[in-house]
Amino acid sequence: MIIATLQFELIIQHSDCLKDKRRVVNSVKERLQRKFRVAVAEVGALDHHRIALLGLAAVTNSARHGSEIIDRVISELRREREAELGDLARNIIAGTPASPDPTATDPVISPEDEAELLRQGSETLKAEDPS
Repeated sequence: MIIATLQFELIIQHSDCLKDKRRVVNSVKERLQRKFRVAVAEVGALDHHRIALLGLAAVTNSARHGSEIIDRVISELRREREAELGDLARNIIAGTPASPDPTATDPVISPEDEAELLRQGSETLKAEDPS
């Protein structure tokens, strides 16, 4: 597993209040999430109306792909009309694959417990059914 991260600063020159900043930040976050399928959050400078500090993460199976995602995100941010890209820091984190636990066993459910779980599930479905 590879995690590609990017921390970046947006400078929003024409923002007069936090409401203006939130509009720009939310627009950028939603576009990056939709276009690149990444997680994005505002992580700092929350009370400053002209500076936004955001963090972004993408999970992938290769460092090269993770780096390409970050490159495309940076290119997109440089084209942003409502904010200027400030400082940024990128990182690629390589995780080790989890090895199966040799002592773990599949849970065993008795027929009685299985019947009870099914009954509870059907009661929940009936209770949620508006018709």
